[in-house]
Amino acid sequence: MNFIFVLSALGALAASGLAVKLKEIEISTFQDSVRASTVLGRIVNGQPATENQIPHQCAILSPVGNGFSVCGGSIISAGWVLTAAHCTVGYSQHNLRFGSIALTSGGQVQTAFGAISHPQYNSVNMNYDISVIEIPSPLTFTVAIQSIRLPTNSQINSTFVDASAVVSGWGSTFHGGDVSQTLNWANMRVISNSVCMNTFGGAVVVEHVVCATGASGPTQGHCGGDSGGPLSIVEAGIPTLIGVVSFGASSGCHLPYPSGYMRTANFIHWINEKTSIPVRP
Repeated sequence: MNFIFVLSALGALAASGLAVKLKEIEISTFQDSVRASTVLGRIVNGQPATENQIPHQCAILSPVGNGFSVCGGSIISAGWVLTAAHCTVGYSQHNLRFGSIALTSGGQVQTAFGAISHPQYNSVNMNYDISVIEIPSPLTFTVAIQSIRLPTNSQINSTFVDASAVVSGWGSTFHGGDVSQTLNWANMRVISNSVCMNTFGGAVVVEHVVCATGASGPTQGHCGGDSGGPLSIVEAGIPTLIGVVSFGASSGCHLPYPSGYMRTANFIHWINEKTSIPVRP
């Protein structure tokens, strides 16, 4: 039997550095060559974002101990942010920063208390790793603050394989590093779940997961602190949110392994149920 240690893609700003939680699951199909890998987050080998480049990006800092956990999120309406469940479960307060490429300054800050995580969220294999946070005071959209649209109902069964995508966040820019103070982004290419299973196995890579690898090379991707952030594609000139940063291989953000995201198309009806955001046909 083979084992993978599953670690959520959560970075923390604390006196002791990045704080992470280690979980163990049994995966019989896991490759021997990466058996010791753990699931973490990764933006490695990307580039700094410019002002207003990714206006749907939100920074989420949640108090823990003497510091804060650091995650990303996506503005999906004036009143809601979409993020990963492992960014909200166990935390009672979330400081949300909108409209800034800086992690701890600029833009607009609101504090939310509580979140709605998916009832089937499993912290062991990261299944259903998705959550919504209600914004206390609805946002007024500007050039720096915009929502990103969700997939349509007709895209529920879309694989998006080979689609060009963008991932962004304030995560580490190298494995083991501190979170970034500036928003970074990287071009990605969506890969099939069958290929992704070769790294993480079938218990982690399930139907509601989408995986991607770097468009310019396999070592691009997200790292600790990028969790919950957006994976987006552009359709007819308009960004569409197809993934929420969830996991990656912690044997090294710099190593050529794919990264995993919650497939937002599979959750549009759950999101509608919790937020009343209409489902596009």
